[in-house]
Amino acid sequence: GRLMQRELVAVPPYWDVGQTIDYLREADDLPDEFYEIFVVDAGYKPAGTVPLSRVMRM
Repeated sequence: GRLMQRELVAVPPYWDVGQTIDYLREADDLPDEFYEIFVVDAGYKPAGTVPLSRVMRM
C-alpha cells in the first residue's frame, strides 16, 4: 500500500480554484510535497479530496 501523508493541505468547500491557488502560493506552512488537497467542512471533517493536478489544469 501507499504511505499516507502526515501533513496535509486543506481548504473549505466554498473556495474556487483561484482562491485555492492563491492560498497555495502564499502559505508558508505547506508540506514540501503533496499531491491531493483535502476539502474540509467547518468542523474540519473531510468532505473529499481534489488531486493537485486537477486544480492546476482548471
